[in-house]
Amino acid sequence: MNKQELIHGATPVFKSHPNQKVVFATTDGQYFLNKAEADLHASTSSVEVVEIAAKEAKVVEQPSPVNPA
Repeated sequence: MNKQELIHGATPVFKSHPNQKVVFATTDGQYFLNKAEADLHASTSSVEVVEIAAKEAKVVEQPSPVNPA
């Protein structure tokens, strides 16, 4: 997978982990919250690790609903 495809695929990961600022993807389409785990996976496969920031995936935090007084 190329970087644009990985960035697109990272959106649900960021939505599931809203406090995560960065995820690590491997070019075989696997996503990791921890770089060490991504590196381990990459070392056992012939894939590369790509770092993706939440802002690259265009994940926008939803504003908290305001309760009317």
